[in-house]
Amino acid sequence: MKLIPNFTLGIGIFYFVIEFVRRGFSYLAINASTMIEDMLMGVIMISSALVYKKDKELGTTLLIVSWAYSFGGMFIPFAAHFEAFLRGETFRADHPHDDVGSIILKFVVWFLSGVVLAITLKQRKELQAA
Repeated sequence: MKLIPNFTLGIGIFYFVIEFVRRGFSYLAINASTMIEDMLMGVIMISSALVYKKDKELGTTLLIVSWAYSFGGMFIPFAAHFEAFLRGETFRADHPHDDVGSIILKFVVWFLSGVVLAITLKQRKELQAA
């Protein structure tokens, strides 16, 4: 049962770091809300994984919350970018509609978040008892 908390920790670090690696600190002046949202997702996921190591019951609940937040939080970025691609129009200069790699990455993260959320909900009792 260590897979889900460890995976959550890894994805949390990914969320937190990726915004700065991808865009740099200067992007905070352009679109702080996007970066803060991803960093917040990272902090929530990292925190839930760390709490799980100390308190299985509360940690399991927080794992569920963190994956639900990730699943919901990634839907709009993916859907909006995919819509721009389908329409052939760039809505935001920093999200070109022909950046298919970003669309695929957003889909994978969104889909993976839903899968891990479902697994975590299904294995809730096993996670709490681990």
